[in-house]
Amino acid sequence: MGYSERLQNLLSSDPLTTDAWVQCDSCQVWRRVPFMVAERLGDNQAWFCHQNFDQNFSTCEDPQELEDDEIDVLMQAQEKAASRPRGGAGSKSKVPSNEWFRITRNIFTHRPPKTVTEDDVMICSCVVEDGVGCGADCLNRLVLAECDPAYCPCGTACQNQRFSRRKFKETAVERTGKKGHGLFAKEHIKAGEFILEYLGEVLHEEDYAMRKERYQEEGRSHYYFMTLSSSETIDATIRGNSGRFLNHSCAPNCETQKWMVRGELCIGVFATQDIAPGDEITIDYKFERFGEKPSRCYCMAGACCGWIGGAKAAEAAKAYNVDSDDEETHEADLSPVMHELDEAQIAAEEARGREANADRFTPKKVVKTEKTWRPPEEAREVERQRKERERAERGPSRVRSSGSNVRRVKPPAGSYASKWNAMSAGAKKRTEVDVKMEDLQGNAGGLRSKDAITQCVQLFNLAYPVDADGNVNVATRDLGLLLEAVSLTKNPTLQHALVERGIMQCFQVCIQRLGGAAAEPAHAALLRKILKILEAFMLHMKDLVVARLSDTRTARGTLLKAIGDLRVANDTPLMKLARDFEFKYIPEGVMGPMPERPRAQPQQSMRRNDSGSGSPGGGWGARSGSANSLTRYASMGNSGGFNGSAPRGSAMAGGRGGFGGSAPPGSSMGRGGNWGGRGGAGMGSFNSSAPPQSSLAQAMRPQNPGGYPPPPGGAPPSGAGWGAPSQGRPPMPAAPYDANRGMKRERDDHIRHAPAPQRASKPLLTAPLPSQFEDPLGELFSDAVTAFVTMEVEEMREPTNPLHVPGSNYDRLTARWSLAALTKEQKEWNESQKPIVVADMRARVTKFVQEAAVQESSR
Repeated sequence: MGYSERLQNLLSSDPLTTDAWVQCDSCQVWRRVPFMVAERLGDNQAWFCHQNFDQNFSTCEDPQELEDDEIDVLMQAQEKAASRPRGGAGSKSKVPSNEWFRITRNIFTHRPPKTVTEDDVMICSCVVEDGVGCGADCLNRLVLAECDPAYCPCGTACQNQRFSRRKFKETAVERTGKKGHGLFAKEHIKAGEFILEYLGEVLHEEDYAMRKERYQEEGRSHYYFMTLSSSETIDATIRGNSGRFLNHSCAPNCETQKWMVRGELCIGVFATQDIAPGDEITIDYKFERFGEKPSRCYCMAGACCGWIGGAKAAEAAKAYNVDSDDEETHEADLSPVMHELDEAQIAAEEARGREANADRFTPKKVVKTEKTWRPPEEAREVERQRKERERAERGPSRVRSSGSNVRRVKPPAGSYASKWNAMSAGAKKRTEVDVKMEDLQGNAGGLRSKDAITQCVQLFNLAYPVDADGNVNVATRDLGLLLEAVSLTKNPTLQHALVERGIMQCFQVCIQRLGGAAAEPAHAALLRKILKILEAFMLHMKDLVVARLSDTRTARGTLLKAIGDLRVANDTPLMKLARDFEFKYIPEGVMGPMPERPRAQPQQSMRRNDSGSGSPGGGWGARSGSANSLTRYASMGNSGGFNGSAPRGSAMAGGRGGFGGSAPPGSSMGRGGNWGGRGGAGMGSFNSSAPPQSSLAQAMRPQNPGGYPPPPGGAPPSGAGWGAPSQGRPPMPAAPYDANRGMKRERDDHIRHAPAPQRASKPLLTAPLPSQFEDPLGELFSDAVTAFVTMEVEEMREPTNPLHVPGSNYDRLTARWSLAALTKEQKEWNESQKPIVVADMRARVTKFVQEAAVQESSR
């Protein structure tokens, strides 16, 4: 039987193609796709022709590449090729397995290396002592970050630039018996010392999957992959350095650490114990298996089970029917042949690789004669038909017209996916942060020890993966896991260790990576968690935390400045937290002036001020610059009320506050004392002469019958009010007809003479108080203290009160006394650790405010 030319070309390719076949859900045509696409595509996941990478077959109008029977022939050939032994006649390696090229830095063929920004440069606070700087206590070392030579205060004396300066230990490659070749020390290495950097080609996820499959087809017995981050892997198979010869051991003498070096993640090998000259340098492969079969372990350690990966690998070996006699040794491996690649050759190879990747992801073909976009009704019809077909063909397989029983997704025979078909193709791999945090957290979720704190701080570098275009992303889940573990660490000793071991540097990088004041809502939640963690730290070590906020800095500025920028965050809860944090813990003026918002905000609706009142020039609902969380109505300066922020010269301006600010002279709405008129010398809001009342005071104590609001049905007090004429001005008689409005006044009599509506206000207490608090760390406790202080201060505002001090800023005093009372209650609780009874706490707060008022009046 004669086959088509295309099939003959595919069958004659060496090695044989590993592509799979997928059926389009719209046209039912089979398309040839890379194996990695078929592996990730589940049986119930829709796939269409326009998703095909091959431009020649990327629309439903394109013909099927091979006939159905030819597809079966190709798959049978793939099955035979997979059944042949690796490295036999059916496979041919393009590069001899013993040849490799030594490089001096990592090669990036899928993206350009990252450009270092000011946010990437962490500046330590080390000083030079005896000609040496940046030792083991360097803050950058604690977070696994190298110092930048342009910013390090120690200059050339800095000892934290080992990656950049290539301060590698002297090593040699020698034979190790069954393991093949290994890396051996040629000098004495102390525990904790840096040995070398693991170098190779940095691959993205898709490139890594293709590279691994290619190596398997070539029959390679050694794999040199090492995971760099959740999105990138280092391949040292063909291009690398001597680190590629590191062997696995169940009792290693070294470990790998992932450092941030000039904006890029790098893998360094560090000694965990003293290593004598001639000893082999080994690491733990961390249960990563890159081949299909599990690999034998020949480390001969006491805890070794005979397989790389421990018990899990031993179970996998049973599935492959690998017994103890089936050993794959490497005693006869050829001696490695090394070639050199200089910087010019590396740069040229990177340029070729990026050009090839750009061609691979070019836009797909579009047939102009036929529209490729489907209208919604057509898309719904296609989806309905697809579901009907699935219901009719319910079962594990689809049946083609030729009668052969095949899966909708056809993976190559003999592949990993075909042997382990129980594994879901869409299952997500757990990240390194997720796996490691299980061992670092205690039963309550907090970090269990100081060693766990050190490892947790070092894991923050892995929360910012890089995509295929070189853009830094945020692994929100990983970052949330890390911050949650830190927030649940309540032990003061461990909290002190967190501050000492570099958590502040991690917080500053988080704030900048998450967008700062312009953070989107999902990232703003993480920023709020950071501020709450800092507030928890302030309870036990305020002086240390404040000092570290000023000392921790990047090339852009300090951590204190980064938090100060959050005072104008687009996220309102984040902005309030940042302003409250400044007011409670940072001396006035230290954070600097209020910065500008990162972008223009939509006009605020008319609502009560959330951040405080009494700010000059602010309209009703406008946000003041104060961080005071106590809200009340007060005089708003010379342009209060609704129209206080109207443009100068507009109809709403003119010096009159409230609703009637622009009413014609002599009209009911223009008279002082009505709906927000002049109200005397100042141009006030609704009731410029009545003392301001907080919502809590209105709700928790009786109202003054002679004050605001007027009793129902009773006469209003003298002075300005909701419907009363202002003091000193006789009421104007009601006219039967208003020439300005052109309607009879009698129509509005029921409005003008109706009882004044009750003014809406925002309560300070948003939830009922319990009989006692277990601790004073919650937000409700803070609101309760503020409420009790506010009630006492409201009494002092009355001129007849013995503690009243004319000219005092009671808004500021309320905020200051609330913070002092809260701090006092928290301090007493830290000493006693006993529940706080609300009635007793209120009595103590009342006494405290009265004593503070006496001191204020005596000044």
